Amino acid sequence: MRTIALVSLAVLAAVAPGGELTSSAIAAPAAGAELSCVMLLPDDGGTLINRCESCREVTLERMRLGESIPNIRAMMLPGDASTVMPFRGPGRTRIIGERACPPPPGRAMQQAVLSR
Repeated sequence: MRTIALVSLAVLAAVAPGGELTSSAIAAPAAGAELSCVMLLPDDGGTLINRCESCREVTLERMRLGESIPNIRAMMLPGDASTVMPFRGPGRTRIIGERACPPPPGRAMQQAVLSR
């Protein structure tokens, strides 16, 4: 049921105000703009969706009413996955950074051994 709701929200985001599906809403962003793989859905508690096939590391900022210092957390999301956000209670959450996941430790060593 939750998957159906997430897909319908993604389709609604791509529909133009006149009600027709536009190719520009689905196509890549304008020149100079960077494609964002991770999307934040503000449903009950919030959901992060990784739309790319590769792993992404996302940095989240949470501001609560009455607190002057934001709470910042980094999460790794596997490709084509969704997860519930780690924050609970009232407040505003936003994505402040996104990048490709770092390679696992020792990967360069394994590749060097395999190339022999």
